Amino acid sequence: MTVLYLLPINPPVIEGTEAVIKEIELLRQATDGTILDISPKGQIARVIRTRFCGMNKLHKIWTYEKTHAINHVHFPALYPFPFMRLVKNPIVYTVTASLNKDKKPRDTGFFKRLKAIVVSNERDLGTLNSWGLTNGQIVHPGIPLDHIVRCTKNRSQKKFHLLMASAPWSEQQFDEKGVDAILEAVKQDRNLHLTLLWRGLLEQGLQSRIIALGIADQVNVVNRAVDINEHFSKTSATILASKRGDIIKAFPNSLVESLMAGNPVILSNAIPMADFVKSNNCGVILDEVNSGCILDAISAIRDDQNAFSRRVAKLDMEYFDARKMVNSYQTIYRA
Repeated sequence: MTVLYLLPINPPVIEGTEAVIKEIELLRQATDGTILDISPKGQIARVIRTRFCGMNKLHKIWTYEKTHAINHVHFPALYPFPFMRLVKNPIVYTVTASLNKDKKPRDTGFFKRLKAIVVSNERDLGTLNSWGLTNGQIVHPGIPLDHIVRCTKNRSQKKFHLLMASAPWSEQQFDEKGVDAILEAVKQDRNLHLTLLWRGLLEQGLQSRIIALGIADQVNVVNRAVDINEHFSKTSATILASKRGDIIKAFPNSLVESLMAGNPVILSNAIPMADFVKSNNCGVILDEVNSGCILDAISAIRDDQNAFSRRVAKLDMEYFDARKMVNSYQTIYRA
C-alpha cells in the first residue's frame, strides 16, 4: 500500500540529525511511498507557521493522493492542522513526542474520524482514552541499531563522562530541555565532563553560558554530524533532562542507542521512555530537573556502575526492532 508521508516539521540544520525523519524514511522505503515537506518557508511566526502547514501544498497533496492510498502525518503534538479537513484519503497520525494530559484538544470529534492515532507507549494511549479517543494504537519505536558498537571500558575511572544528544530549538528550551540544569551540575562537580552533540542552532547562546559558568575545560561541544559510537566509547551515561514530554521524542534515539552501546541513561520522568528504564532498572529517573537531582543521579550510577552495566547488557533490544515497527504500521495501513 503506497503511503504519502506529510512532514510538517522543518528539516534539521545539520543533515541526518533529526530522528523522526529517519523513522519516516524507513517507512517510506517499506511502502514505496513519498515524503512531502509541508512546512512553510521564510520568517513566519510559529503559530501561523503551524496552522499554515499543508495549506501551502494542498494542490500537490491532492495530486499525490491519486496514486497514494493513505496520508501519514508525524508531529510532536496532536494538532488539528486545517489542511487535514481538506484531504481526501484516510489519515494516520503519529504523535512523536508525549501528550500533555492537561491539554485536551478542543475538537476531539475531528480526531475520532482519523484512521488511527499512533503513540509509542501505554502512558500516551491512556491519555488518548481519557479524552474519549478510542482510535489510538501503540507502535513501539523502531530504531536501527546495527551501527551501534557495544562498548567495553574501565568503569572505575575517576572522571564521569556525560553525553547529551538532543539540543534545543529555541532559547526557551535551554531551560525546558534541562541544558541549564546540566551545565550547573557540571560547574558543581570538577570530575564531571560533558559532551553536547549540537544541531547547528544557538551555539553562541550555549558558549556564552559555558564561559559564564567557567566550565569550558569540562564541556565539549560538537556542532556537526558525527558517528555517535566515537562518543559512546568514552561515555559513562547519556542524559536527557527535559522538563516537558511534548518537546522531545517519546523514545529519544540517543537514549536507546546508549543502551545498545552498553551505557546507562539518566532521564526525566516527563519522557515516556522513563517507564521502560524504570521497569528494567537500566538508568536513573529524574523526578525533578535541577542540578542537585542530576548530581544525585550521577552518584547513583557512579556508586554502582558495574551493576548498571550488567543490567544494560541483559536488555532485550528487540523491543526497538525497526522491522517490527514497519510491520505494525503496515497492519494499520491495511486495516
